[in-house]
Amino acid sequence: MNKKFNFILIIIILLSFSMIILEQEKIHGFAIEQEVTSNVSISKTLAISFSTELSNGINFGEVNFLPATNVDADKNFNDTNETLYYVEVSPDGNVPIDICVKGDSNLINVGGDFIPLNYETYSSSLSNNLTLPDVANEVSFTPIYFVSGNDVPLGEKLFYRFYLDVPAGQASGQYNNTVSFKGIAFDLTC
Repeated sequence: MNKKFNFILIIIILLSFSMIILEQEKIHGFAIEQEVTSNVSISKTLAISFSTELSNGINFGEVNFLPATNVDADKNFNDTNETLYYVEVSPDGNVPIDICVKGDSNLINVGGDFIPLNYETYSSSLSNNLTLPDVANEVSFTPIYFVSGNDVPLGEKLFYRFYLDVPAGQASGQYNNTVSFKGIAFDLTC
């Protein structure tokens, strides 16, 4: 009986050692390593907003004497001689913005009379004071978008002043057209 007991005890001990060795192999095992690439593509994000005054339109008021040159839009100068017209680049974006402008057509009245589009002009600047934006830098509107402000930084404003020339003999009436603004990533074309 002792031999049988010893034999069983030896088998149990051998099985125990085998289990310990196998268990250690599981714990330590062989490591497998592999590298993978992680990537993301961030889109260019941009947004612009208009001052309340610009959103309400560009109003040149009533012209009583002709010819008239560089008639100021009514919000070109406030009490501190700053313009109230501006386009603001959202600070939530991630790229500077070029701001593009165009006029859709001549200024036209209900009778079909018109003031040529190139008689409507603007000047723009990142600064806003008595002299900037400066009428000396005025640019005529065209029916095709073109850049009016280059590389406007995030959170900044591009200020505008608008002017109108009215030739002698211009027919009376209420004249209208539409001016459009567009913000684009600074490395694109209007």
